[in-house]
Amino acid sequence: MRSTPEEQMERADVVFTGRVIDQKMQTVATNPFGGLKLVQWTFEVEADHKGAASKQLTIESASNSAACGINFLMGERYQVFANQSKTALRASLCSGTRALTDKQQEQSQAPFSCAGGHGNGSPDTTN
Repeated sequence: MRSTPEEQMERADVVFTGRVIDQKMQTVATNPFGGLKLVQWTFEVEADHKGAASKQLTIESASNSAACGINFLMGERYQVFANQSKTALRASLCSGTRALTDKQQEQSQAPFSCAGGHGNGSPDTTN
Protein backbone atom coordinates (compact mmCIF):
# COMPACT_ATOMS: atom_id res chain seq x y z
CA MET A 1 0.00 0.00 0.00
CA ARG A 2 1.38 3.40 -1.01
CA SER A 3 1.85 5.99 1.74
CA THR A 4 0.13 9.36 1.55
CA PRO A 5 2.23 12.55 1.37
CA GLU A 6 1.10 13.33 4.92
CA GLU A 7 2.37 9.94 6.17
CA GLN A 8 5.67 10.42 4.33
CA MET A 9 6.06 13.89 5.88
CA GLU A 10 5.35 12.49 9.36
CA ARG A 11 7.94 9.69 9.00
CA ALA A 12 10.70 11.87 7.54
CA ASP A 13 13.20 13.69 9.74
CA VAL A 14 13.97 16.21 6.99
CA VAL A 15 11.87 17.34 4.01
CA PHE A 16 13.02 19.97 1.53
CA THR A 17 12.88 21.07 -2.08
CA GLY A 18 16.25 21.47 -3.73
CA ARG A 19 18.46 21.13 -6.77
CA VAL A 20 21.28 18.55 -7.09
CA ILE A 21 24.66 20.31 -7.25
CA ASP A 22 27.22 17.54 -6.50
CA GLN A 23 27.66 13.75 -6.34
CA LYS A 24 30.31 11.52 -4.70
CA MET A 25 30.59 7.73 -4.40
CA GLN A 26 31.38 6.12 -1.07
CA THR A 27 31.69 2.51 0.11
CA VAL A 28 30.62 1.72 3.66
CA ALA A 29 32.11 -1.47 5.10
CA THR A 30 29.24 -3.70 6.18
CA ASN A 31 31.04 -7.04 6.44
CA PRO A 32 34.50 -8.56 5.80
CA PHE A 33 33.61 -9.34 2.17
CA GLY A 34 32.58 -5.91 1.00
CA GLY A 35 30.37 -2.98 1.64
CA LEU A 36 27.36 -1.01 0.63
CA LYS A 37 28.01 1.47 -2.15
CA LEU A 38 26.40 4.80 -1.36
CA VAL A 39 26.16 7.97 -3.36
CA GLN A 40 26.37 11.25 -1.50
CA TRP A 41 24.19 13.83 -3.23
CA THR A 42 24.57 17.51 -2.32
CA PHE A 43 21.53 19.74 -2.77
CA GLU A 44 21.10 23.49 -2.84
CA VAL A 45 18.03 23.85 -0.60
CA GLU A 46 15.31 26.04 -2.13
CA ALA A 47 12.59 25.46 0.46
CA ASP A 48 12.67 23.86 3.93
CA HIS A 49 9.50 21.92 4.70
CA LYS A 50 10.76 20.12 7.81
CA GLY A 51 14.09 20.15 9.65
CA ALA A 52 16.39 21.39 6.85
CA ALA A 53 18.09 24.34 8.52
CA SER A 54 21.00 24.59 6.05
CA LYS A 55 21.25 26.13 2.57
CA GLN A 56 23.05 22.98 1.38
CA LEU A 57 22.39 19.41 2.47
CA THR A 58 24.09 16.14 1.61
CA ILE A 59 21.87 13.07 1.33
CA GLU A 60 23.09 9.49 1.01
CA SER A 61 21.30 6.89 -1.06
CA ALA A 62 22.26 3.39 -2.19
CA SER A 63 23.99 3.33 -5.56
CA ASN A 64 21.36 1.12 -7.23
CA SER A 65 17.60 0.74 -7.24
CA ALA A 66 17.79 -2.94 -6.17
CA ALA A 67 18.93 -1.57 -2.78
CA CYS A 68 16.19 1.13 -2.96
CA GLY A 69 18.71 3.78 -4.04
CA ILE A 70 17.63 6.91 -5.86
CA ASN A 71 19.52 7.93 -8.99
CA PHE A 72 19.21 11.71 -8.79
CA LEU A 73 20.15 13.73 -11.86
CA MET A 74 22.63 16.61 -11.64
CA GLY A 75 20.96 20.01 -11.90
CA GLU A 76 17.43 18.64 -11.46
CA ARG A 77 14.95 19.65 -8.73
CA TYR A 78 13.50 17.23 -6.18
CA GLN A 79 11.32 17.22 -3.13
CA VAL A 80 13.41 15.07 -0.78
CA PHE A 81 12.13 13.09 2.21
CA ALA A 82 15.11 11.91 4.28
CA ASN A 83 15.76 10.18 7.59
CA GLN A 84 18.71 10.57 9.92
CA SER A 85 20.85 7.44 10.22
CA LYS A 86 23.69 7.13 12.73
CA THR A 87 26.02 9.00 10.37
CA ALA A 88 24.06 10.80 7.65
CA LEU A 89 20.74 11.82 6.16
CA ARG A 90 19.46 9.04 3.89
CA ALA A 91 16.75 8.87 1.25
CA SER A 92 15.40 5.78 -0.51
CA LEU A 93 12.88 4.90 -3.19
CA CYS A 94 10.36 4.30 -0.40
CA SER A 95 10.85 7.62 1.41
CA GLY A 96 8.53 9.68 -0.79
CA THR A 97 11.21 11.64 -2.66
CA ARG A 98 9.97 12.89 -6.02
CA ALA A 99 11.38 14.69 -9.05
CA LEU A 100 9.98 18.14 -9.84
CA THR A 101 10.06 20.27 -12.94
CA ASP A 102 10.83 23.95 -12.47
CA LYS A 103 7.13 24.80 -12.71
CA GLN A 104 5.84 22.00 -10.47
CA GLN A 105 4.94 22.57 -6.89
CA GLU A 106 5.74 20.12 -4.12
CA GLN A 107 3.35 17.16 -3.72
CA SER A 108 2.22 17.47 -7.36
CA GLN A 109 4.01 14.43 -8.76
CA ALA A 110 3.99 10.81 -7.68
CA PRO A 111 7.02 9.67 -5.67
CA PHE A 112 9.54 7.17 -6.98
CA SER A 113 8.14 3.67 -6.72
CA CYS A 114 9.68 1.30 -4.20
CA ALA A 115 11.24 -1.74 -5.88
CA GLY A 116 12.30 -3.36 -2.62
CA GLY A 117 9.06 -5.23 -2.06
CA HIS A 118 8.31 -3.59 1.27
CA GLY A 119 6.02 -1.03 -0.37
CA ASN A 120 4.83 0.67 2.80
CA GLY A 121 7.39 3.45 2.57
CA SER A 122 8.72 2.78 6.07
CA PRO A 123 12.11 4.30 6.78
CA ASP A 124 15.08 1.97 7.02
CA THR A 125 15.59 1.21 10.68
CA THR A 126 18.76 -0.84 10.17
CA ASN A 127 21.02 2.21 9.90
